[in-house]
Amino acid sequence: MSTQTDLAELYTTFFNRAPDAGGLTYWTNAITTGQLTLAQIAENWTTQQPEGQAAFPATLTDAQFVEKVYGNILGRTSDADGAQYWLDQLGNGTLSRDSFALTLINGAKANTSAQGVLDNTLITNKATVGVAYADKGLNDTTLGAKVLSSVSTDAASVSGTLAIISLIPSATAGQTAAVLASANQLLTNLATLITTAPGEVADASTYLQTLASGATSSTNIVTLLDNASTLLTSAATNPAALDNPAVQGSAAVVVATPGTGGGGTPTPTFTVTEDLNGALTFGGTATGDITFTVTNGEATFLRGGVAATPAIDVSTITDTGGVAVKLAANVTGLSFADATKLTSLTNVDLNNKTLSLTGVQASDVAGALALTGVIAVAAASGDAATALTLNAESLSKVSGFTNITLADTSATINTNLAALLSNANVLAIDSTENTTAINLTAAQGALTANTDKLAAGDQITVVDTSANINSNLTALLADAKIDSIDSSQNTTALNLTAAQGALTANTAKLAAGDQITIVDTSANINGNLTVLLADAKIDSIDSSENTTALNLTAAQGALTANTAKLAAGDQITVVDTSANINSNLTALLADAKIDSIDSSENTTAINLTAAQGALTANTAKLAAGDQITVVDTSANINSNLTALLADAKIDSINSSENTVAIDLTKAQATTANLLKLSADDLVTLNAAGGDSFSFLTNVDKVNTGASNVTGAASTSAATVDGTAGNQWFFAANVGGVSTADELTFYNTATSSAEKIVLSGVTSVSLDTAGVFNLTLEVV
Repeated sequence: MSTQTDLAELYTTFFNRAPDAGGLTYWTNAITTGQLTLAQIAENWTTQQPEGQAAFPATLTDAQFVEKVYGNILGRTSDADGAQYWLDQLGNGTLSRDSFALTLINGAKANTSAQGVLDNTLITNKATVGVAYADKGLNDTTLGAKVLSSVSTDAASVSGTLAIISLIPSATAGQTAAVLASANQLLTNLATLITTAPGEVADASTYLQTLASGATSSTNIVTLLDNASTLLTSAATNPAALDNPAVQGSAAVVVATPGTGGGGTPTPTFTVTEDLNGALTFGGTATGDITFTVTNGEATFLRGGVAATPAIDVSTITDTGGVAVKLAANVTGLSFADATKLTSLTNVDLNNKTLSLTGVQASDVAGALALTGVIAVAAASGDAATALTLNAESLSKVSGFTNITLADTSATINTNLAALLSNANVLAIDSTENTTAINLTAAQGALTANTDKLAAGDQITVVDTSANINSNLTALLADAKIDSIDSSQNTTALNLTAAQGALTANTAKLAAGDQITIVDTSANINGNLTVLLADAKIDSIDSSENTTALNLTAAQGALTANTAKLAAGDQITVVDTSANINSNLTALLADAKIDSIDSSENTTAINLTAAQGALTANTAKLAAGDQITVVDTSANINSNLTALLADAKIDSINSSENTVAIDLTKAQATTANLLKLSADDLVTLNAAGGDSFSFLTNVDKVNTGASNVTGAASTSAATVDGTAGNQWFFAANVGGVSTADELTFYNTATSSAEKIVLSGVTSVSLDTAGVFNLTLEVV
């Protein structure tokens, strides 16, 4: 299809007129020089050209816009299903208004239904007339609109309109107001005849073509056009008015041409005969090029405005007698055999005219499409269901076949995909490039009727916004034909359920650069968590129940790559054996995403260092029912002892150095605190003068310390309740105390006392239990 034809179709769509000569030249040059594409011109006409803006103002609703375009290009109102399809495409932004026009044209051409064939024919006929109008050098836009009104799906309406255009002088000087007015009226009368007496259109076409071929530079064109208008008006109500149209046409030319009537030059004649072998012989006095038209398989030859009779059956012609003949008009309704004959004859010039074939067998389609000038091939009756494999270009020319496989490059398929998917006659679509993707929208991919058409071996990709993919995700993941899903918005998440994300067959479809989020209940996520954490395609996991925990193993929780996937607002719990928790405890405590840590073995300890146990942020994560033990050096324990004893979550404290003391103050020596301390550890209570307390389980020593020795006689150091084997430690030679001084152990229960000279003594062990007063005496 030529650039001029494409543009003529756009003129019909947007302006409902034939292209003016100047405009067609300008826009054709813009395309051929690469300045603009057809799509860019459509956008320009919609948004920037005053004529386009006036025809399609922004105030039009989508429904009004669709109806107006249907009326312009297809000459009818839309069908309900078709209109809704296009309204959906416009409404969801898949199509803009300017691209809709091109898509509708291409869709109509690809539609091989009965209505589709009619639509395609009308589009082609209007474009043919439009190009001829511009080629004539005409720029009158009013006449340009009128010239399309006299065109229908009937080929005779096209040839008749073309004849009227050819009667208008090519020179601007000859395109007078009178000539244009007369042409306008004749086109109006032809349009009326098409509506009121369609059976007379073929005769009208023959008559008008005879005028066009017979008129000379001496012919009064206004008279010729006006007389033709009168005849067509009569034919609308009188079926006999156009009888013998060629003869009447020749006579009308004589009447309108000075010096050709009366006793002047005899009326020219033109004859054609065919011998038994199908060879033609032309005769008569007419001069000029020999042209011909074909109607119902018969060729009518014309010369100098004179039509030869009778018409000759194309199928019988074998030779034109060495005489060059030119086809004068596009041919419709031609058989494959006649088209083959016509295109094979020597000295026959198709003259850039087109051939539309009918009644073609499926086995002949390829041959028919290969013939010069063939633009349409219609199926033979009874052969419609025979399987055909066509490329996109061939498909646009074929109608009536209902079992078509479209085989073409992925790029061509993508360009025409919407029309191909909606074409009921295309049962299969197969790319010739299996590794180059066919790209569907999410809505297209979600319809099994669409993906059923696609070949299993082809690469099928859904490319759309994340919102559109999410709306159709279940269907897209379930369809084995779809190989990949790629969001056009990499930062807007595709949301999968946990079950969807757990299937590698699903995530394998998703593009690595897209944002993939699992959104589901905590229960569903927990059921699939191992797989979800392991899949590198999944970027984030978000529970729809923020207060119901996601449960990780200790090993899972210790990997920042895992917890980085988890939503900050979700409740994250590590549930595992104490051994596994202990192996990963440092990482688990450090990760702010982890809210709680719960051992599945409540009686097996989770072991913290003293520094870990001293942080309430750490112990707040630990389950209250678990056994929590602080295991560290005595020095580290002593540095954090106040916090460790105060935290109710900590059940026990165990020094890794049994011979290095854990030092408690009098205030810390409570039953609850002392029970936390390991029996194996060395535990010392630091006593002050006047302190009184009882020895309890796990206490090994009381250290009176240097501060308790004042050097005064009978100074009371402490009162303690001792058990056998307990030790008191004290400092000698401090505060004026010499090694000759004595420390008295006075058992208040037995009222007995024992004095120990401090010379060389640093500790005393009790042999028996009792309550003792410790008194220092200076001697």
